[in-house]
Amino acid sequence: MIENVIDIHEHFPVKHEPFREHRKVNPKVLAYQQLLRKKWRENFKFEDEHTETDHPGNEKQSERWQEELKTNRIQKNVFVTGG
Repeated sequence: MIENVIDIHEHFPVKHEPFREHRKVNPKVLAYQQLLRKKWRENFKFEDEHTETDHPGNEKQSERWQEELKTNRIQKNVFVTGG
C-alpha cells in the first residue's frame, strides 16, 4: 500500500468564481476549453460534469474533500485554485 501521499495540485470548486465575470474570453477559446474538458473526463473515467446541476455549497464541498482525503489516505493537499 502506498503511504505518505501528498497531492500538490487540487482545485476546490467554489460556488462563485470571482474572476470569471471580469475576463473577456473569445468564444472559440471557451468552446475549445469545453471540448478538452470533455475529453479529459472521458479519458480518466470521470462522471459527466453536469450530473450535479446545482453547486451544493462551499461547506458541502469542504466535507467532500475531507472525506476524499481520508478515504485515499492523503496526508497533505495544496489547493491551486478555488473555482
